[in-house]
Amino acid sequence: MIDPVNPRTPQILLPTPSRGSHRLRGALLAGVAAALLAACGSGAPGDEGDIPAEGPQTTVSSPAASDGGGEDATASAQASDGGGTETAAPGAGTAAPAAGDIEALRTAAETATAEAGGEGALSIDVERDGIEVEVLLADGSDVDVRIASDGTATVGTPDAPDADDVPRAPLDLATLPDIAAAAQEAVTAETGQEGTIDAISSSDDTGVAYEVGLQVPGGDDVDVDLAEDLSVVRVDLS
Repeated sequence: MIDPVNPRTPQILLPTPSRGSHRLRGALLAGVAAALLAACGSGAPGDEGDIPAEGPQTTVSSPAASDGGGEDATASAQASDGGGTETAAPGAGTAAPAAGDIEALRTAAETATAEAGGEGALSIDVERDGIEVEVLLADGSDVDVRIASDGTATVGTPDAPDADDVPRAPLDLATLPDIAAAAQEAVTAETGQEGTIDAISSSDDTGVAYEVGLQVPGGDDVDVDLAEDLSVVRVDLS
């Protein structure tokens, strides 16, 4: 079209946008926005941009890790709920009685006499794994009772006396400390060393009421015979 004011200048007329073109442009913009959003949220699983799925989540912590107990924590858990079995190592918590422990000798003699239903103890000997007590029974027979280091008593088979046996009186357990002291003094006077008592018994020898066995440093055995009044009858160095 030629401008009537300025016929030499051509005038270009642009078409007026229609309602359809506005709708098309909006649809294109919406599609581009959707594509951009899809691209931003389509990372691979495990990427930092992942959004965790909604729903309840539970965190489980290991008892061993939380308290640093490791295997000990596991064992404690088993013991607390009855799931484990506790087994003591062989010999754990037990020890042979110390030679010279007069109170231990007296306790063993009392226990053995009660277990055997006897009249009293004729002899008390310290063994490697316990104490052996010879117990006098009411019918004149005797029986050996072993008291283990854990206090368990094992009663043996009674031994009937021979016709020519001289009856022995049971030990007066209340006098054990005095018997031990007299025997130790005799050993010290004889050897210059202190003896450790490992056996005490009543005696059927004439003039001898008590026979006491001791050990001196170096492992030598010494036997001391005492009269009723605890005077020394004989000291035998072996």
